[in-house]
Amino acid sequence: MKTLIVGDLHGDFSQLIDIVKRGCIETILQCGDFGYWKYFKHTITSLNTQLKKYNVILYWCDGNHEQFPYIGSIETSNIIYKKRNSVLTLPDGHVILFIGGADSIDKKYRTVGYDWFPEYENISLKTINNLPDIKINTVISHTAPEYFDLRLDKIGRRFGIDISTYVDNNRKLLNMVYDKYKPDKWYFGHFHKHMIGMYNDCYWTLLSDTLSKQKWYCEL
Repeated sequence: MKTLIVGDLHGDFSQLIDIVKRGCIETILQCGDFGYWKYFKHTITSLNTQLKKYNVILYWCDGNHEQFPYIGSIETSNIIYKKRNSVLTLPDGHVILFIGGADSIDKKYRTVGYDWFPEYENISLKTINNLPDIKINTVISHTAPEYFDLRLDKIGRRFGIDISTYVDNNRKLLNMVYDKYKPDKWYFGHFHKHMIGMYNDCYWTLLSDTLSKQKWYCEL
């Protein structure tokens, strides 16, 4: 049975459900911007129903576009939120760290407390100081360490901002996560593009979002 890793969903679960219906998937790991919003309650519940039907568990970390105060309010059995620094050990012993969070590039177009939650979205030093002291094979995050060369100049401008010059301190903090674990693999989303690369011995994958024609999922 496969473990699937998926990028940003933003509440659009239709394509993911299509993949689940094909079978052969046991576990899904999602890289943030899952789309946990009150007005997506029906679609989240529908996704959970399909996951339960096909005996699939989905684990997700938060991105920056979630309704953070509302997380956990929907009763789901097969959709599990992994808080920052949460660990998942797969049946084969593969150990995965989840650490969501990123700075909202589009914050100037959002309203605090309505569709932007700055007090929740960023990774804190407290989170970094409380990383678990165990061997980690793979990291699932929303954004990426600065160490990874994402060639952001290829992405261009989003929301009137030059992505290549945009500073997100979360990426600096994720450098510290890399330094602690030096994982074999790292998966993330956030940039709505698909790229792969190597940093030292770490193979990293940037997954796109479901609205893109680029690759938004892969197998572990």
